[in-house]
Amino acid sequence: MKLVIEKIDHLGIVVKDLDKALKLYGEILGLEIEKIEYNRKTKLKMAFIRIGETTFELIQSLDPSLVKKNLSIDLSYEGFHHIALKVTDIDGALRKLKKGGIKLIHKTPYQGARESRVSFIQPNSTMKTQLELVERKE
Repeated sequence: MKLVIEKIDHLGIVVKDLDKALKLYGEILGLEIEKIEYNRKTKLKMAFIRIGETTFELIQSLDPSLVKKNLSIDLSYEGFHHIALKVTDIDGALRKLKKGGIKLIHKTPYQGARESRVSFIQPNSTMKTQLELVERKE
């Protein structure tokens, strides 16, 4: 089975204050704010900013310890966090990665933002780069 990566879906950036970040990216830099979401379960506020074919996902954790406990993702700092790769079949991609010895943070996909299914790969398996797999129905 071939792992099909369609494109970079988005770049994740952790921010301490989403309103302040939106002022920078939206008002000062003049970028288009595509969507803002709040996830009650994970206590994450996210904003999506379109830059040509690329999207920045700005992430503010209202409870970083909750995110680390439930999703095994560290959002306690501010700055670049991850590269999200859009895949056509996330279940097949995870099987292929497991078979190849790649360690996963999430062995099964979970519900992500913007109607997606997502899973993170252990950075120790990807040269210390946090990768997220994203499957979207578009």
